[in-house]
Amino acid sequence: MLKHPELLDTLKKCQTLQKLSIQFTSKYLDWDDESEDEEHGAFVSLKGFSNLTSLELYEFYGDPTDLGKELASVLKDLPMLKTLGLGMQYPCDASGVSEVLVISDETLFLEGLCLEYHSLKGSTPLALETLRLGHGMFFYKSDPTSMDNPLAKLVKVEGLKTFHVWNGWFRFFSDDPKDATQWRIDFTLLKGCESLRQLSVTRLSSNIRRWLDGPGQ
Repeated sequence: MLKHPELLDTLKKCQTLQKLSIQFTSKYLDWDDESEDEEHGAFVSLKGFSNLTSLELYEFYGDPTDLGKELASVLKDLPMLKTLGLGMQYPCDASGVSEVLVISDETLFLEGLCLEYHSLKGSTPLALETLRLGHGMFFYKSDPTSMDNPLAKLVKVEGLKTFHVWNGWFRFFSDDPKDATQWRIDFTLLKGCESLRQLSVTRLSSNIRRWLDGPGQ
């Protein structure tokens, strides 16, 4: 429905619209020839929104590079944003005790988005109060030895009050289903975050307990 140009244009021109939440349809449904296809992905052009204080986009998919550039450009135009929620669409293996996310080697979307946003002229970290990271927003940095914090290039980490993050079970496509493991959150990305009052995770783990007993206090 949101792909209808007139409807989308009307929403962008609505000065009182402050909250936008979209959950995209599964790419595994049987579409007709005129519908979106897996090659192009599921997303809509959100360029033009400027008054949003809350933006949540879940189950989107497509080329990670193109999506990162599009999202970074959209977020740059939302200086009043207080809530951001992101989650990509991934296949799941539900044959075990817990749902297992089946992923490829591409797990750097969040880091890439942060760096892309930072590269845009005139961009400043968003003063978010709530950050929700779902499927595909793997919370870590590619170089664990680096003192650089990619998240801080997108978000004013010190101001976060609510943080929801996916850390469920996952495996790679080539792995044996029995080799699924739990995603480990890199809490170094929250260094300096002293305003946090609510933490929501998919599964409680030992490194989360250690963080709560230490810096998370």
